[in-house]
Amino acid sequence: MLRFKTPKPDWSVYREASFGYGILQVINLTHAHWAWHRNEDIETVVGDQLWIQSRSDPLHPCNI
Repeated sequence: MLRFKTPKPDWSVYREASFGYGILQVINLTHAHWAWHRNEDIETVVGDQLWIQSRSDPLHPCNI
């Protein structure tokens, strides 16, 4: 049984009492996708996901 800190911290929006695994896919120089899958589901279900996008231009001469 997982124990959560009580009271819930302000930065914690949602808590999932399940184990799982994450997959990080780097799409290109500026984008990546992360998805978390619960182990408890019979079929693959994405429990959470997010896109990561660079705010800088990777081809700018200062970044090469």
